[in-house]
Amino acid sequence: MRDADYFTELFWFTSVVELGSFSAAAEHMGVAKSSLGKRVRHLEERLGVQLLNRNNRKLVLTTIGEEIYRHALDMLTAAHAAQICASDTLERPGGLIRVAIPTILSEWLLKVLSQFKNENPDVRYEVHIADNLSNTALRHLDLCLSVHPSPTDSAELVVRPIATLQQQLLASPQFIQNLDNVTHMTDLRNDQLLAWGANGNPYPWVVKKTTRIIKNPAIIAPDLYMLKEAAKAGIGVACLPLLACRQELESQALQPVCENAQPEPLQLNSLTPSFRGITLTTRCLIDAIRKASAETEDQEEV
Repeated sequence: MRDADYFTELFWFTSVVELGSFSAAAEHMGVAKSSLGKRVRHLEERLGVQLLNRNNRKLVLTTIGEEIYRHALDMLTAAHAAQICASDTLERPGGLIRVAIPTILSEWLLKVLSQFKNENPDVRYEVHIADNLSNTALRHLDLCLSVHPSPTDSAELVVRPIATLQQQLLASPQFIQNLDNVTHMTDLRNDQLLAWGANGNPYPWVVKKTTRIIKNPAIIAPDLYMLKEAAKAGIGVACLPLLACRQELESQALQPVCENAQPEPLQLNSLTPSFRGITLTTRCLIDAIRKASAETEDQEEV
């Protein structure tokens, strides 16, 4: 048995299981679907068992396939731990880091990543612009940065707060002109609001410990970036992190509404797979993001 081929086949097998199909795994890994299928068939022949029940709709693990999958995860976790041990001895960040960043903060975070690479030229990135990733997708990342309400620590995820982002009610100058000098949040109608939410359910606005329940808003979207663009287009009022709107505020494409309102800050969290250790590069990048956020917030308060 050639160990290198065996480990490779186990890796492809776990990827297919975690992503739910050969097509999804092949697209994510950048390989041909036929080649991936051949790898898994070779693994089944090598072990002499059937790992997957295949049909047109989905893949289902066999009983022995579930056991093999758990053992494969243990082996890959051990391999990753060896990588962490080696990289930490270098005493400087380097190598490939797979990171997902939220769309609303992509412009700012890419600048932070650029500065981090300037200071650590041996670092390479695989960057995904994504929001609210599933636990399965997170398994393939070293770090996910999220502003979505995050789950507590679990068997699969470790959640760490990185930054607290100040928010403001914002709208376009044209929309504000039609508000007839509205100065209080309670005077805004629901159909004038742009709501952030999931599965058709808007998240409430929490302002000075007062909760505004939003019903039938002008727009509901799971992506804050979409709400920012809708506000710029003059569709309504959005509650947005100031860090993500600095350029629009400077150009006055967006302006504050009901300035006395002080929305609760938005939490930026880091999510990392719990079955892996955190590499030196990941730790240093988290620290760099935390520092950059604090510096930006200080500038906004001046």
